[in-house]
Amino acid sequence: MTSIAIETERRPIAEILPTGGSDDVVYITENGKPKFLIVPFDEGDEEVMLLRQNPAFMEYLDRSIERARNQPCKSIDQIESELLGE
Repeated sequence: MTSIAIETERRPIAEILPTGGSDDVVYITENGKPKFLIVPFDEGDEEVMLLRQNPAFMEYLDRSIERARNQPCKSIDQIESELLGE
């Protein structure tokens, strides 16, 4: 883990980032408090990035969120009861 104060750091970002497959995490702090976190990019991050770039998928999520906000919802107990036939 590396911690860098944003107020005093003068090195270029390329010198701060972990190199060559490192799993090191870099904390960027402001006034002594964590402000940003730099973590290695992995397959899960790639999947999220690609999904966010898919307009049809993002539109589907927006519609789903809107539907959940505006239509009646069921509690977990109601769903369990329906699925278990109680």
